[in-house]
Amino acid sequence: MSTAGAVRPGYEHVSKVVQPGRAVSVNGGLLKWYDIATAAAPVPAEVAELAREALPQAAPSLAGELGFVIR
Repeated sequence: MSTAGAVRPGYEHVSKVVQPGRAVSVNGGLLKWYDIATAAAPVPAEVAELAREALPQAAPSLAGELGFVIR
């Protein structure tokens, strides 16, 4: 059985903060953007920008689609 998507042993859930970001238009589709991180360790703005820049290649065909990004 594949372990892809399985929770690793020793995982502990911690509370996180969710912040909606600006929507992203990608290859004809529209994606809502959500930043999710612990309050003590938010994702750096530089990482968010790299993620936004990578979306067109990661999702080459979204014409007419709606979706979301969790970062």
